[in-house]
Amino acid sequence: MEYFDDDYEGIIIPSEKLKNSITPTEEKVISELMLLTHIDRFYSRQAMTEFLKRIFLQFNVPLSHFTELYFGKGIIVEIQTPHSTIPISISKLTSWIGITQKLRGIFDYTGTTYDYIQEQGHCTPSTIQNPLRKNLHVLSTKTIKDCETLALFFTDMIEEAYFINPVTTNKYQYSREPVEFICFEKNRVIHHYPLHELTSKLIRQISLIIGNEKLERQNEFISTSNEDKLEVIIRIAYGIKNGFIDPRGRIYDYNQSIDPYFHVSFAPIMPQFLASKNFIDIYHYFEMYEWIDLLP
Repeated sequence: MEYFDDDYEGIIIPSEKLKNSITPTEEKVISELMLLTHIDRFYSRQAMTEFLKRIFLQFNVPLSHFTELYFGKGIIVEIQTPHSTIPISISKLTSWIGITQKLRGIFDYTGTTYDYIQEQGHCTPSTIQNPLRKNLHVLSTKTIKDCETLALFFTDMIEEAYFINPVTTNKYQYSREPVEFICFEKNRVIHHYPLHELTSKLIRQISLIIGNEKLERQNEFISTSNEDKLEVIIRIAYGIKNGFIDPRGRIYDYNQSIDPYFHVSFAPIMPQFLASKNFIDIYHYFEMYEWIDLLP
């Protein structure tokens, strides 16, 4: 299988003109750089700045190397690949605006700089041959700040007209608080694991109300256990009770019906998910009105 044959990997290039100007090697490089830096979309100036900042943090060369390249050759960084060198300039970055990773959601990038530095296990590129740092968390506060300053120096040269400026706070996004779709803030994620957080007595009580017939209903899409189904059902009820899910929200437009920081997988109850028009249908099917008040 070729690298970009998979519908779930790679990048989406917004126009045929741009796609025709990008070589297959450059396409792989862009994809790997976005994965390496956790940038999901080149839409906003903030995302482009964070992208450069994370490259400066990751590449194991002195920060002065990038300024020398710019003032000497007019480029920001040279990407080494097995068979070529790809120079990245201000104009190159500008042409990339609008590119997104496939199936990456609605945020421009994931995590703050602090989150990114503290995380372990960043992807290992296969095409990019530049030496990378192994431990970002040992970098000094001054180094991190200097990387940000240099990134801002470069992105300030890009005219505002080139950036895509959707309304960053979507009034129609179902959320208890306004959501700015630039940085996915990990500290705002809502975690709820019913089978670990609720008492076994309460779980049995809810299970009896729902009934074995519904929990044992065959799922022709995936193999799943009754426990998996029960956990998803309770998590949905928890979301409805606490305002993270709009019970009247449409099933097939759930990005407008679920707080983006509340994660729930519908795979274990896919047959009922497909048979429902909105979340109130799921609410009634599993008789949540009988037990939702038992939840925190």
